[in-house]
Amino acid sequence: MPPMAMTATSAAAPTREADTLTDWLCSQLAAALGYETVGSDDDFFELGGDSVAAVALMTAIASCRGVDLPISTIARHPTMAALARHLLAQSAPALHALLLPVDEGGDATPLFMVHGLTGQSFSARWLKDRIGPRRPIYGLQAAPQRPDEAPVRSVEELAQDYIDAIRSVRPRGPYAIASTCAGVLIAWEMVQRLRAAGETVPALIAVDPPSSIGDFIGGLVDRSEDVSGDARLLGDDATFRNQARETIVLNTVQHDDFAWLRRDPVALESAVQTAIALRTAFLAYRPQPYDGMVVMICSRQAMHYMRKAQERKEQREIGWSKLLRGPSHIFPLKGSHRGLFQKDNPAVPDAVRNALKFLET
Repeated sequence: MPPMAMTATSAAAPTREADTLTDWLCSQLAAALGYETVGSDDDFFELGGDSVAAVALMTAIASCRGVDLPISTIARHPTMAALARHLLAQSAPALHALLLPVDEGGDATPLFMVHGLTGQSFSARWLKDRIGPRRPIYGLQAAPQRPDEAPVRSVEELAQDYIDAIRSVRPRGPYAIASTCAGVLIAWEMVQRLRAAGETVPALIAVDPPSSIGDFIGGLVDRSEDVSGDARLLGDDATFRNQARETIVLNTVQHDDFAWLRRDPVALESAVQTAIALRTAFLAYRPQPYDGMVVMICSRQAMHYMRKAQERKEQREIGWSKLLRGPSHIFPLKGSHRGLFQKDNPAVPDAVRNALKFLET
């Protein structure tokens, strides 16, 4: 039986109520992750939890307790004992639902990192303690957050939603915006809008963006040499669905934070549907030239395809060379696109830290 609904006196609830709530939260998390039991002090992320598991937990809380919490709450209170205390005390202000707090401390310009094609931004957590001790870090994650919310729409609408989210914690610039992979398209629109509104955006940092932005607006690049599977996500609808599922499953093997997807077919399908909706939005987007600074952190694989894209006239007409009107800088990294995002690989955090230093000098 679920715990009783919250009352105005719940901050002074007795230990028994806290224990009851903690036990119930543990049972809900265990069910979401496919475990028999979960301990009250077990860390949500170390157990393999991610956004879909967090959604299941927050949905159960909303249903049984009448308290609607954003999934970012789990980042602030990652154990069920801590989450129970938060529920009873209602002491911490809720973050915007699209923000994932990685590190909220420090007085440097915060870094806001836009997700990649699958809409997941939990990998932004790997930047914690790696890009400087005084810099807040937030991930931006794609809607829908709950089944009853509107699906992913256009890049323009996503960009405005994300701007509203970052302004909820930082009302005015300067803004440091970063992106992962295809998320550069959303970040591209964000920085255009922020600058048009008179805000300062020192640069857009793009971590291994598409080798030719034309890939996402109708262009074709010869990828016959590519055997990694990374580049086959832009075929016909059925091919994309299969490849998106394959890529997400491979991520669960390589990244502990995504292990929950291997145990939950419904969650996997939800992630695939989000990727499909994002792909539709990306294909419909027509980016405008940008005269601000762009810093690209590129794998050797991406650099190879950037060079190949520039060999074709039709790619040059719709590619990066036509869109980059301002200064740009490339930080080249060894390896493939997929290899950059290993959990313990320091390459991306080191490059992001160096890029931020480069921007601030």
